[in-house]
Formats: sequence, structure tokens, C-alpha cells
Amino acid sequence: MASGGGYYSPYYQPAAPYYYNYKYPQQRVRGGGGQSSSVYAFILLVTVSIIAATTLYTWCESAMESLVDQLRRLLILSPLIVIIAA
Repeated sequence: MASGGGYYSPYYQPAAPYYYNYKYPQQRVRGGGGQSSSVYAFILLVTVSIIAATTLYTWCESAMESLVDQLRRLLILSPLIVIIAA
């Protein structure tokens, strides 16, 4: 007899779930960090956007500078071309 006073058999084993291929319910794993990770993602997005905008502005500025140089030459040479053509 067991010390608890109830009947105890050495052959009795409680039914364990793994005896019957019982699948334990999967616990939902939450995304790491919650709100702090979204703040980091936002900061990363803003940083990449600023770098992209700066690069695009520099590229456009360089292209416009080249176009203005070509128009300046054309403007300076246009009276000469008109005189020669006449």
C-alpha cells in the first residue's frame, strides 16, 4: 500500500499521451520583439529611402549639369551658325 492510504498497484501506469502517438498542441511562437522590431524596420526603411533619394538627386543633378553645359555651347555658337548659314 502506498503511504497515501489509497490502493497502489506496481503494475498500474497512468496512460501517458506518448503511448498513443498523441500529438501535443503546438504553442504559437510570437514574433520576436513585437513593437520594437517594427521601430527598427521603420528606421531601416527611412535610412534606405534617404540614401536612395540622395543618390537619385545626385544623378539627376549631374545629368542636368551636363545638359546645361551642352545648351550653353549651343547658345553661344548659335549666332555664329546663323551668320555662317546666311
